[in-house]
Amino acid sequence: MNRSLLKKMGRPVLAGVLLLLLSVPFAPKAHGLDAAIDVAPNIINVGGSMESFVIHTNIPYVLVDPVTVKVNDVPLYAWKRDSLGFFDAIVLMSDIEGTLEVGMENAITLDGETTTEDPFSASEDVLIIDKASKPGLSR
Repeated sequence: MNRSLLKKMGRPVLAGVLLLLLSVPFAPKAHGLDAAIDVAPNIINVGGSMESFVIHTNIPYVLVDPVTVKVNDVPLYAWKRDSLGFFDAIVLMSDIEGTLEVGMENAITLDGETTTEDPFSASEDVLIIDKASKPGLSR
């Protein structure tokens, strides 16, 4: 090919490639993780024999820095990876009982950071009771 033809075509082609690259949208780095939780059980009996409860998340286990995770500003008792590979928080009743108000729904909030220091937070309202004498009755 003729060298002058390449020279003439080079600038418009380079300009076109540059324009194409500048028109491609770049996604900004996410600040935070879209987290959701499911507290199990969904009714917490503070006066019963329950020693702990589990908070299931939709966050992959490998992404969570477990030492940063707190429930209602209380550090976790333990954590585990569930069968689907998600992070589960284990909360000791005696650790969190002081943050709960009996006889009403309470917000259970899980906060923490990923291994890349991105914050996450999720909350769920859970009914708190004190001793159920029969299933379905709270007294």
